[in-house]
Amino acid sequence: MGLSKRKGKQAALAGIKAQQRFEANLVALGNKLMKQLQESDQLGVVLFSRSYMSQDAGANLGIAEKLAQLGVVPIPLDFLPLASVDPKEYSDRPYWLYESKHIAGAAITASEPRLYGLALTNFGCGPNSFILKILEDIVGGKPLGQLEIDEHAAEAGIVTRLEAFVDTIKGYARSAEQHGVQRKDVYRGTTAYINSKKLLLLPRMSPHAEVVAAAMEACGAKAVVLPEPDERDLLYSNQVTLGTECLPYRVTLGSFMRLYYEDG
Repeated sequence: MGLSKRKGKQAALAGIKAQQRFEANLVALGNKLMKQLQESDQLGVVLFSRSYMSQDAGANLGIAEKLAQLGVVPIPLDFLPLASVDPKEYSDRPYWLYESKHIAGAAITASEPRLYGLALTNFGCGPNSFILKILEDIVGGKPLGQLEIDEHAAEAGIVTRLEAFVDTIKGYARSAEQHGVQRKDVYRGTTAYINSKKLLLLPRMSPHAEVVAAAMEACGAKAVVLPEPDERDLLYSNQVTLGTECLPYRVTLGSFMRLYYEDG
């Protein structure tokens, strides 16, 4: 690019500082909104979504404007002081950046009486199917809305669902006792240490699963690849899911359930 290493480093540092100032300004705006909520009888709705979804009125069909018209205050996730929460208190190993953000936002939402959450998703996105279950546990009994938006979503249907959601949270706010974060068991991942006495089950999510299992066996671990999934897996997982989750989520869960119930 015709720049020296020194100038490149200076530009990168300047960009990082600008981003940090921007993020600090977002949290400051969020603090102002929280003060506004505390001084009024309004409720805030935190938009749990990736920024490119929650901040694009075209992509989300003007969700923020519609919520404001219904008398609640829409709050982007990044407006919350997410850095004040350690996601590892709720999930052993948050794998995705937005998983950490969502977990921190859910903890804040659960602890603030005037805040409620609305999750915006697209196309049954895989990571969201896993993350939303954790969010539901964190917010406890508080209503957590979920809205999936794609090119087939009709605006009239979106408005109807938003109206129902706002009615729900307003009713909850009038009747519910104030409560803090509902502490749940931490979502634990498998141990990072090889233990030949334990059996590691690998979902057959790709042809490479057999290679991964063989590599683990070579390192002293006991690993087994689950059978090829079929309709039985979905029959099992459909008993404990809403049906709106992505197919990989339901197949993976169903594979574990099938092994448990059929092979013990």
